Amino acid sequence: MVQEEQIIMDYQNNRRQLESDEELLHNFKKRGEQALEQAYQNLDMKLRNDKLDHQAVSYFKQELIKVQNSYDEIINHEQKSLLKKLENNELNYQEKLNQNK
Repeated sequence: MVQEEQIIMDYQNNRRQLESDEELLHNFKKRGEQALEQAYQNLDMKLRNDKLDHQAVSYFKQELIKVQNSYDEIINHEQKSLLKKLENNELNYQEKLNQNK
């Protein structure tokens, strides 16, 4: 019975850590989205106040889009990685419980 309790505790600790990591990633994603939105707003404000070259504005907007796409790819990759770790934790837990019987 002691071994089963240890398996359960390990599973719960791993799950808590992974859920904490998920929350951190969610907050990081939210802050990044806010920063990108602020950059778009700053660019638009600058456009209204100054006469900038159309090519320069296009370039800045394209670069912001690239940054946003890269950011989204990284966040999505990390989310998938965390989901995989949660699944593996669950599978390992079930496997260890079955081996313990």
